[in-house]
Amino acid sequence: MSEHNLAGLAFAENLKRNPDLMDHITNPEALNKQLAATAKERAALNAQNAALKPSEPRKEYNQLRKELFAAQEWSKHTEVYCNSTAGAVRLLEQRITDLLKQKKDANPLAERSLENGIQLLETQLFDMKIELNRATLQSGRAGRGLKAFAGHERIAELKAELGIA
Repeated sequence: MSEHNLAGLAFAENLKRNPDLMDHITNPEALNKQLAATAKERAALNAQNAALKPSEPRKEYNQLRKELFAAQEWSKHTEVYCNSTAGAVRLLEQRITDLLKQKKDANPLAERSLENGIQLLETQLFDMKIELNRATLQSGRAGRGLKAFAGHERIAELKAELGIA
């Protein structure tokens, strides 16, 4: 890393090559002229964009459909995640049961190894049950949110108004 800052030299050299570079700072009339030209260009672009904008009912319809779709997808996602977590809990319980069965017929050294495996799986099972509880609550909230969506009637009205089948 250099201990010398060359930014000042670069700026001075750039100013020598382009003397009008800082003109808008030193000359307020030039700045006002530039701002007026920019405002005129912006107004022309805004006029073009206004002609391309969809009508207000269509915009409202699209917004409501977007909200409904997001609620439906979130509800599906949380349900799938909850089912996946429940499957992981069942799998961990099955693995613990299998290790307990193996422990009955094992020698003392294998018994100790199986006991360590059982403890590890029980810890994972505890964590997974906490996650299952969280996923169940979240899935319930998503379902209630979808059920409480209040835009169905308005979507039907807008469909009729816009002539959408």
